[in-house]
Parts: sequence; C-alpha cells; structure tokens
Amino acid sequence: HPRVEGWIEKLYVKAEGEPVEKGKPLYTLYSPTLVNAQEELILALNRGNERLINAAKERLAALNVSASLIRQLTQTKKVQRNITVYAPASGVIDNLNVREGMFIKEGDRVLSIAALDEVWVIAEVFERQLSLVASNDRVVMALDYLPGRRWTGEVDYIYPEINPKTRTAQVRMRFDNADGTLLPGMFAQVNIQGARTNRQLLVPRESLIRTGQSDRLVLALGGGKFKSVNVDVGRIGDQYAEILGGVVSGDTVVISAQFLIDSESSKTSDFQRMLDMPSDSMDHGEMDQGEMDHGKMDREGAN
Repeated sequence: HPRVEGWIEKLYVKAEGEPVEKGKPLYTLYSPTLVNAQEELILALNRGNERLINAAKERLAALNVSASLIRQLTQTKKVQRNITVYAPASGVIDNLNVREGMFIKEGDRVLSIAALDEVWVIAEVFERQLSLVASNDRVVMALDYLPGRRWTGEVDYIYPEINPKTRTAQVRMRFDNADGTLLPGMFAQVNIQGARTNRQLLVPRESLIRTGQSDRLVLALGGGKFKSVNVDVGRIGDQYAEILGGVVSGDTVVISAQFLIDSESSKTSDFQRMLDMPSDSMDHGEMDQGEMDHGKMDREGAN
C-alpha cells in the first residue's frame, strides 16, 4: 500500500501469477509529495541544520522511501522525480490492481506478492464427512496435469460454518512448495487421511435403516429368521457407518433385502414379515477406521 498519492509511470509486472524475485522492480511512481520531501532534505543539507536533516530523513522513511535512496539523495543532493518500488520478497503476483498511467491514492492496494515456499489449499468437505476431519490430519494431494506425482500435507484449519446450498464446509490444508510447482488458482484432488484410533465396528452404509426417530440394523439369526435392532451410530462415510452400540462383533448383518416396512413395524424391534429372502449379508467384524472411504475433494482456490 503506497503512503503517498501519485501516478504509476511504469509497471514492470504485467499479470497476476507472474513470478518475481526479491529486489526486482515492481513499478515506478511519480508523486509530488515525494518530490517535496526530497527537496526539504536537500534544503536542510545545504543549511547544515542537523535537526532539520534528521527530520527530513524521518519523513522520507515514513513515506516508505528506502534507506539506500535516502543515502543516495544525501550524497548527490539530486531530487529523484520518479521513485521505483522493489519486491520485498520472492513469490508470485497475487493481486494486480493498477496499470501504467493510473493515479493512485494513499492506502490504495497496488499489488500483492504471495510467497510460494508454502501454500494453502482449500477443499470443500461434505457435512456428513466433516466429523472424519481433524486438525493435523495427513493429506495426500494430486494434480491432473502432473499424473503420478503426490504431495503430502496436513489439515491446518476447519472453517466453522456450513454452506447452506452445497452442505459443505471449507477445510484449509498446508503443503510445502519449495520448488514452486504449486501455483495459486490450480485445481487439485485431495485425500484426507484421518488418524487411526482404536479398531471400530463398521457396517456397509446401505445396511443402515434410518427412520428419523431411530437407527436400525437387520440381523440374520439363522434358520430364515431375522431381527431388527436399535443401534447407536457414530461417523458415517461414503461406504461405511460406524456403530457405537446395539450389535457386537460377529453378528451377521443383512446388507440388502426387500422388506415390508410400514409405519408401525418400523417402530418395533422385530420385523413381522419379510417379502423376499436377503440378497446379501455380511459377518459384522472389526475394521480399521482407515478403511472408511473419505472421498476426494476439489480445491476451490489458494491463499
């Protein structure tokens, strides 16, 4: 942000995303305020008044004039009509809001530089998957234009709000980018890998019957008999649901079947009738949490 008003005489960067190196020129500014401040320093030097000299130097520094330019002005006593602004750090142009000949005011945002040795990636996570994500979780990222290459990062921040239209929340992830391959605006696929905890009881998501008042599973008892039981449900992924209580390891859970479920039977602990035999069932054993499919999320931008 400039501390004076003036005109952009020359612009050395042309577009957002353009790489710049520390110390390279960004733009040249003509400002009557800067010209007057330089003239005050030269006048003080000619008078030999140390108090005025120091005050004039402090004013130039306050206007963001570099120390090297102040030293040069002290030695040459020649006013620089145009002042060149240099890149304070290496990176890429993140925002470019001016063009040559444009008048800018004090405090206007001329441009900004994004350092790229480390980047943030923003992913959209569905509401039902949000409980699977935690800060510092490991993240693996891939880019379509570089097949076969993977980046490893971690979850940095989970934004505390849900988009009411998409039912998603934003998750910010941090990745090292020492070689500068990752650039702002790229799209990526990320896989968030939650930390492994104790082994959990999981069932296929389609086997879970959710009535709005309770969550139930159908158990195969053998001999053509079946029973529905209330269960406590934990986290739900794309393929599996975590069961916290109501069944135990070794129970046989019906995965898919055709049931006659009316409003009364859905409230009882047993189904009174089953129209067709179950098309599939599974022995409900223990599975690692890591087997849950977290899905993939497209990046929506980088900060």
